[in-house]
Amino acid sequence: MLIRAKQCLLIVFAACMAIPAMAQETMDTNDPRFNDELIKPPEIYDRVFPNLSSIEDITGTVRLLHEGAYRPQGERKELTLKEAIGVAREYNPNMRISRSGLEQSKWQLEQVESGYRGLYDINSRMTENIRTYSGSGFRFDPNKGVVVDNGADTVNNELFRLGPTYSQQFKNGLQWQFNPSLELEHNSDGSFDRTASDNDGNDSDMRGAFDFSMSYPINSRTRVQIQRDLENAKLNTLQSDLDLYLQGKNVDNFVIRSYWNIKRLERELEIQNDRLLQAMQIEFIFRTQYEFENASRVQVGEAQIDVLNNQASLISQEGAYRSAVESFNLILGLPVETDLVLNDELKVEPLDVPAGEAVHMVTENNVELKNLRVSIKQQENSLRSAKLGQQPNLDLTSGYSINDEYDEGYSVGLIFNWPFGDGGATRARVRVLEESLKQLKIRLWNRERELVQETYDALRGINLQNERIMILERNVKQAEVNLDNALFTFKEFGKITFRDMQDTQIDLAQSRVSLVQSIVNYNIAKADLLQKIHNYQPQPEMEPLIDLLH
Repeated sequence: MLIRAKQCLLIVFAACMAIPAMAQETMDTNDPRFNDELIKPPEIYDRVFPNLSSIEDITGTVRLLHEGAYRPQGERKELTLKEAIGVAREYNPNMRISRSGLEQSKWQLEQVESGYRGLYDINSRMTENIRTYSGSGFRFDPNKGVVVDNGADTVNNELFRLGPTYSQQFKNGLQWQFNPSLELEHNSDGSFDRTASDNDGNDSDMRGAFDFSMSYPINSRTRVQIQRDLENAKLNTLQSDLDLYLQGKNVDNFVIRSYWNIKRLERELEIQNDRLLQAMQIEFIFRTQYEFENASRVQVGEAQIDVLNNQASLISQEGAYRSAVESFNLILGLPVETDLVLNDELKVEPLDVPAGEAVHMVTENNVELKNLRVSIKQQENSLRSAKLGQQPNLDLTSGYSINDEYDEGYSVGLIFNWPFGDGGATRARVRVLEESLKQLKIRLWNRERELVQETYDALRGINLQNERIMILERNVKQAEVNLDNALFTFKEFGKITFRDMQDTQIDLAQSRVSLVQSIVNYNIAKADLLQKIHNYQPQPEMEPLIDLLH
């Protein structure tokens, strides 16, 4: 009983001490140091709600960020996700470069193959030779005796030759050349068509001629090199087509990520807009209560600070949204100023791929793996050719010529050449290619493993986000109920503080943001999985090149 009596005395004492303290607080308001600035609504009310009369008027969509004069107004364009992918496939700079690269590879293949087709040309040649003959002789002159005569004779010879040439190198290494020609020759000595009756002869002669030459490599090195050049050029063209397909898949993924990121920013703008309106409603309540002396200046000031903070956050998010749209225009290949409206709703679409078959679908037809196999095939061709670097060369050559006077000439020969020592260049070249081939095979093996892990990770992300979305949807509903109850209690009874009310608003906003982010993460994980499942269909001209891989 004694202890209870002491406790009662302490309570009475504390109550008595509180009375002067309250009086002191009231007196402080009259202190000259007390800030007596008029309570007035923030500037945002005049901009957004100029005719505000009741709390029900604080609603709608608020936009605060104004475009500067530096940014012109662009064309308005509405896009679904499918339409956005189609635009990017057509106008994306990387896609255009890849299409150009494919055309370049086709023409490079054409350039290589043109070396094994017939080559035609017309050539002419004009030559002139000037020869001077000098000599001396003796004669007897009755008056002078023996006299020595020194003499010089100059002969001009011009030869003009005109004719077509046809040459071709075949893929088996055979080369030949045909060269019919017409020759016109002038000789000042008159050396043509001399006979016993015509010792002077003719100064000019016109004749026709035909030359043929052929060369064929008996050993295999030349044929292997030709096969290497042709196959590698074809594989390079196939690789460019595979690169174009991969670039298309990458662009699709970039578009999907950017599209849903912009939709996320749109939803976050809506959430921040609601959060700002909620802060303005609380500020309106406090300011109204202050007029009837039911709220303090401090409470009104806290509410106004909350309005200004949310106003600043809304402006920042508007800037992030517009920056994301401009970046998306770069991906799509559209003018940067284009005003995009994305029509697809941000929602969860079910995955059509059976989870148990996903790994097989990824590794079976993945074009990235095909691309690595193309590189391995090219390296194997180069290695096979390099190993013949010191093989002896044995070429069979032959030639034939005839003119209109039936002067014929024949030639047949075997040319043998053995690069017996090259300072170890062949051995080093082979080892370099062998190590490079080994690296490519390791990359192929490792990339297959990485794709399996990435597939598991994408499937796990899809499953994880599904679970999170279900939880967060319940969380948002509960946060909405909490906010309704808190607002009712705050307005009617005043049993919760401004800070408690603010925390309830923040809880709802954060729950909504988390739900939006989970939906976006789900769509991105789904896009990552589908990006690895390829259905590459080669163009008709590419189908023979696919056979080279087998």
